[in-house]
This record gives sequence, C-alpha cells and structure tokens, in this order.
Amino acid sequence: EPPENESTDDTSIKSAESTIKSLEDQLTEEFQRERPDLEFDPNLQAIVKPNERVVGDAASFDTFSQIQYNKSNFKHEATFNSDGSVQHDRDLQIDLLKFENIGGDDLNDPSTIGSIYISDWTSQGSTTTQVR
Repeated sequence: EPPENESTDDTSIKSAESTIKSLEDQLTEEFQRERPDLEFDPNLQAIVKPNERVVGDAASFDTFSQIQYNKSNFKHEATFNSDGSVQHDRDLQIDLLKFENIGGDDLNDPSTIGSIYISDWTSQGSTTTQVR
C-alpha cells in the first residue's frame, strides 16, 4: 500500500476531474454530430434511454483509466448570455472511476503508486466561455 501523500492525492483528483471533463465534452460533441437532424436547443435536456451505459477508457504509458455511468445520469445545460458568453452547467453521477497502475515518471522509473477506485461519485461543474 503506498504511503499517504497529500500531493499525490491532489494530483489524482485533478487528473480525475480532467478525465471526466474530457469525456463529458466528447459525449456532447458525439451527440451533436450523430443527430444533425435535430434542431439542438442546449437549454433542453437530451432524451436518452435510461439503461444506456457509458464506459470510457483511456491509457497513458502503463496507466489505465476508465469511467462508467448511465447516460440518464448526465445532465448538461447551456445558457446563452446577452454579453455573448455561454455558460455550461453539468451534473454527472459516476458509478465507477478507476485509475490502475498509476506511475510517476514513466520514462525513467517503472514503479507505480498503485491504483485508485472511486464509486458512487457526483461531479458537478460550471464553465463560462467568452468569445473575444
């Protein structure tokens, strides 16, 4: 069992947040690309089948990560503001997020600090985009 280290925990959480945001953005883009026939209103929730499951995998060097959740547990809303900015709000209930074989310096040191498994986790966030 690796020693508890606050900087490792902070790095792992930041990595998890980044992975989640990336997967959420990818899913939103895929939905819009696959359904060009729909007039997309970002203020409405997408209609999804409640049993549709998302499993996203990623790997970097020897580290493997995966996220699992039901599509019905992903909510996204966009608000178009009068100043031209767009606010994206998201709420995601994650069933499982895992990072396996977490390494430090993968090029020079093959050792790992182990694996992290997080279950039954809620991720919420808001991002505002301003066009300049």
